[in-house]
Amino acid sequence: MGFCKLEAGIEFGCEQRKASAGAQSFFYVANLDEIDKASTTYGTDGEITSLVLKSVSGNQVYKIETPKNANDAGYEVQLGDTSGNPSFKHMVNMQLSGLDQTTLSVVQDIVYASNLVVFMPTKAKTIEVYGWDDGLSIETGTQTTGKLGTDNNLHQLLISGESNEIFKQYIDTDYDTSILALETLLTPVP
Repeated sequence: MGFCKLEAGIEFGCEQRKASAGAQSFFYVANLDEIDKASTTYGTDGEITSLVLKSVSGNQVYKIETPKNANDAGYEVQLGDTSGNPSFKHMVNMQLSGLDQTTLSVVQDIVYASNLVVFMPTKAKTIEVYGWDDGLSIETGTQTTGKLGTDNNLHQLLISGESNEIFKQYIDTDYDTSILALETLLTPVP
């Protein structure tokens, strides 16, 4: 998508002043190829207003719960090649806790997966969507046992991907309704 000129401004109001930084201690992940983009609905500004999965058995959204203040997401503008077209590098940092086999299996699945889409709820009561266009895949990952009992032994993963657009927002009526809509796509439903 090529933009040639600025088409709107930003007004700094009370909502922006009140917005809290940071991500919640949970987020949702889906496989890009399991999202039915044709049936998903969008608002006038391009935000996702209703998420629809392809009607194939096993398609689902996964919830990942993490320690407090362990996640963040964002983007980095990448300068274009000789054509001069920039892109957005979507990035999601996550720290997963647990050394049980279920956690290890999820970590391994994230490492080997490609084309993931992350729905990151924020403390500002928004849901940012990363990887919507081309998906995200593993960039780096580490975990150590640590040397002291107070050392961090979390699985630290960074997934990323290139996009021609900034991250999207998911808003199905309001924040709480959006979270509930994502929760209904979980299998099994909690």
